[in-house]
Parts: sequence; C-alpha cells; structure tokens
Amino acid sequence: MAATTRFLTNAPTNQKIRSDEYAELSVLTYALAGSPFGRITSTRVNGSTQNYDTGVLTPVKNRITMPVIFPSGETFSNVVKLACSILIGTGIQTEGRYFFTDQTTKKNPVRMGWLNLLGGIDRYTFTGNQHKQINTERDTFTKELDFPYSREDRGESVLRTVSSSEITVFSDFEPESTLYWLAEILTSPEVWIEEGGYHIPIVITSKTLVYQDPRLVQMQLKYKMSNERISQNG
Repeated sequence: MAATTRFLTNAPTNQKIRSDEYAELSVLTYALAGSPFGRITSTRVNGSTQNYDTGVLTPVKNRITMPVIFPSGETFSNVVKLACSILIGTGIQTEGRYFFTDQTTKKNPVRMGWLNLLGGIDRYTFTGNQHKQINTERDTFTKELDFPYSREDRGESVLRTVSSSEITVFSDFEPESTLYWLAEILTSPEVWIEEGGYHIPIVITSKTLVYQDPRLVQMQLKYKMSNERISQNG
C-alpha cells in the first residue's frame, strides 16, 4: 500500500502541542490491513531523533486511532518536533503529521475538541485572552397573601434561579488556512473543552475574526456550557 493514506482531519500538517496535551489521528479501518501500530519520532534540540512505537492499534467503530502524547522518555524543553505516522511492519502506511512543541507560557489555555467533518477528532488550544460573563435567569411566582399581612410577608417569590456562563476565548494569530480548519467547530454537532481529564460539552454561540495583517488572523469564539446550572430552588 502506498504511504499516502490520509488521516481523518483537515487540520494543518504542522500543529503545536503542549507538554500535557493529548491528540489523536484516525483512519478508516478498511484503509489498513494487517497489524498497524503508531510511531512517534521525536526530534531533539541537538538534532538527534528517537522512535517511540505504540502497540497494535485495535479498530473501534470502523476507525483505527493513533494516540499522540508526549513520550515519557523525553524532556519537553529538549524536544522540537514530534513526527507521527502509522506503520505495518517496516512500511509507513499513512501521511506524516507533525506536532511542534509549544514552549511558551500561557495564562488561560483552553483545550477544545470537536468531531470534525471527516468523522475524526480534532483539538486546538485557545491561548489568547479570555473573558467570562455570567447570566442569571429567575422564575418567579406570586403568592396571594391573607389580609391583613405584615411588611415581612413575601408576595412575589423566586421559584428557581438558573445561571449560565458565556466565555469568550481567542486563538493565536494564525494563517488563514488554519482558521478555515478551525471554522469546522461552528458546524460540529459535538464540541467540548478538556479540563482536568474531563470532556465538558459546550455550545458555540458566535465567532469573530480579527485580522492582524492579510496573512495572520485571530479567531474569537464565544461558548456556553451545554448544561444549565440551577443555582437555587425556592
């Protein structure tokens, strides 16, 4: 088989990855026959390389998925790039994908994942500014008061209070090709943020593009949690 099988993603061939981040690369099951395994080749600052192979990748729901994580045998600050592909035996079966280590310090990174147009899973970390707005809605009812009533008796009361947060995040300034890929978030039926090992479902409410120059664009996304929070019942 030619080593041109594409992964199920429209992401740029070169992406950034931080030390604690996880990614995945998938192909359709029928695209690979045999016992496929993943290979991550780390390139260090001094130019040396080291291969790290996964075990045999087991198909799940018509997908073969390769996990992309930073190798435990490496020091993050000493690595420049991770090259990822799937092999069978000694033969490379897929295109190569490259993850460059992001060594910069970010105050409020938001790791977002989504089901992409091809049926794979994509992820991106929004590392720009972050704003949070809390919206509160109250359901009230009016109770008839017997006469005479005191000033302390309550006529209109709160039945329940529901609060929701709308959060605004910003990407780095990226090439337009990267922003075309990120736009898939807007049409995805499943979007979430990854926080503390949990996938928290969210709903995208709006987006804005901010141009630094004709070649670099920043995406501004607003989202809210999929599940409303009932703060208090009356």
